[in-house]
Amino acid sequence: MERLVGTVLNNTYRIDKLLGQGGMGAVFRARDVALDRDVAIKLMHSHIASQQGFRERFLQEARAIAALSHPGIVPIYSFSSDPQQLYIVMAFIPGQNLADWLHLLSERQQTMSLPEALGIVELVAEALASAHHRGVYHRDIKPGNIILKPLESGQVNEAGLTFQPIVTDFGLAKLAEGGVHSMAGMSMGTPAYMAPEQCEAKPIDGRADIYSLGVVLYELVTGRVPFPVSTLTEALRAHTQEPPPPPRAVAPDLPSPIERIILKALAKRMEDRFQTASEMAEAVRMARVGLGPSQADATVTPARSGHASLVTMMVQETPPPT
Repeated sequence: MERLVGTVLNNTYRIDKLLGQGGMGAVFRARDVALDRDVAIKLMHSHIASQQGFRERFLQEARAIAALSHPGIVPIYSFSSDPQQLYIVMAFIPGQNLADWLHLLSERQQTMSLPEALGIVELVAEALASAHHRGVYHRDIKPGNIILKPLESGQVNEAGLTFQPIVTDFGLAKLAEGGVHSMAGMSMGTPAYMAPEQCEAKPIDGRADIYSLGVVLYELVTGRVPFPVSTLTEALRAHTQEPPPPPRAVAPDLPSPIERIILKALAKRMEDRFQTASEMAEAVRMARVGLGPSQADATVTPARSGHASLVTMMVQETPPPT
């Protein structure tokens, strides 16, 4: 895909930089020369785009995610219909993804400050609620698909953060279903974050995203995922049969109400989880508001606690790519 750097797609988008690639395609930073703005382009691998039925599903999913409008969801500007070159044009979001920040925290043997962790999950849950209301499910919620966009100086959002979590790659995991095989051999989702029903290839709804977001919250407050699996076989066993290690067994200072939220989101049975993302967002908000004064100060980072503030880190440095 590197060979595309410097070329112009559809006489409109100048490809400036390869940002990354995976089983389904590659992501580029590009310049919309007509509107004079930076964009991100997700270009499907040609061998996938040419598979039977893929173009039709691609266009269906592209139209669905283009209809989403929420400050926590990356805006879709346009998409192509040429089977030889299928791509989606999105807003370019400045900032690092959550996985990069977690990698840096892990290197320092630290975890994120609690109010920031709760604020991120609260806002992501609200974004998911908006998408679910329109019948669009993400299917691959994980830190790598959450970009933390710094706000303007002096701005603070409703979760008390100086950055906005923005969810990317809505609906793209669905394109890997129905007999289409990606380069990585994955059918959908990411093993460590997949809901039990995804692992079993059962029909899903928004509660699968809620489970994945529960995994993310577990990781943010403990520094590890509940099930460190890397294959679908391992994921199937762990997510469907093994109870997650209690978060407070990993992070003893975690307040009990937050542990209860995590364990409810990680329930094996869909019926035992939060039934809507809005319900989860409200539970997380109440837990965040209920933090004690010392816990609620996201900028306090005593070294002995092992916690760190992303607000401080964003000012001081940019995390290395993982």
